[in-house]
Amino acid sequence: MPIGKKAIQGGLEWLLKTVGIGYNIINERVQKDTAEQREQEDKYRKERAERVRKIREERERREQEEAEQEEAEGKTAELDQGEKSIMGNPVQSFGDIIPEMVTKKTESKDHSPKRKRKLSFWRKNRVAPLTPSCDGGTCHCKSLTPLLCPDPS
Repeated sequence: MPIGKKAIQGGLEWLLKTVGIGYNIINERVQKDTAEQREQEDKYRKERAERVRKIREERERREQEEAEQEEAEGKTAELDQGEKSIMGNPVQSFGDIIPEMVTKKTESKDHSPKRKRKLSFWRKNRVAPLTPSCDGGTCHCKSLTPLLCPDPS
């Protein structure tokens, strides 16, 4: 048996013997440490759940306020529109008359960054078709693509 293998085996035996002798002490310590770690994780989870709950409540409250504000603005806009119709405004924008056309036109354009990158890559990497260069004497295309050679001699 080589010296290195003997040393490793001796170290392993020593380690197992030491753990066997002090198992009760080590086991108590492991149980205590795992209990403390569980308590810390439970505390962290509760704190996180509380933070998430507060953020969610704040967001819901803000959305409700915005909805109430939009509703109030909508009522004033209806009143304003009613006043304008009484006055008889002869000039109106197409957006007021036909809102579907405006929304369809804006929805059809795709200006996302991913789309822009794709188009830019496509424009930059356009390649002209390869043409064989048979200059009378030597034909370089035969070795590469013999089926595409215009001069199959």
